[in-house]
Amino acid sequence: MSTNKIRALIVVVLLHAMAGCASVPLSSMIKLAAIGRDGIEQIDPSEIRVKVSVKPVYVKYVARTTLRYSITRDDGAVREEKLSLQLIERSAMTRSDGFMRRSAPLPTYILRLTPAEVKKFSEIRASALAKDRGARRTFSVSAPFSRTPLNPRSVKFWTDLKFSDESSWVVLLDGAEMYFKPKR
Repeated sequence: MSTNKIRALIVVVLLHAMAGCASVPLSSMIKLAAIGRDGIEQIDPSEIRVKVSVKPVYVKYVARTTLRYSITRDDGAVREEKLSLQLIERSAMTRSDGFMRRSAPLPTYILRLTPAEVKKFSEIRASALAKDRGARRTFSVSAPFSRTPLNPRSVKFWTDLKFSDESSWVVLLDGAEMYFKPKR
């Protein structure tokens, strides 16, 4: 095997390992990278959807869930906004709880940007910072809990992002586990 093929194989294995450690599937990383700057410029912000699933003993505080969108240039300039979301659907969705574990239905919340945030997203996208072709764009979701069990140890949750009605969901976190500090 040539040196270049070995290097490529090592990169693929490392990417796969990093994706597994971060609970972000490698296929999602590839999908998001494929969208690119031009794809983000074509997104209708009113069609952006966020899906969050969490174990039933945890109640997600929907009113405080946000989608963070940031643009970062190589020179360090950053434009970042927390965009408020509103609930459009609550249902049960079957999610895998890990390798060799059975799937279970979980409360799932589907949210969209509020009308004011649709406008803000468009303004961010039109900003001078966004015109830099080399700038990096990132999305993240913050979904705080309004209620947890007494002395929780950990919680698993799932987060997906969708850019249009016709596109498929992109899994951002697939059964990510968050650990709580013990109360003293």
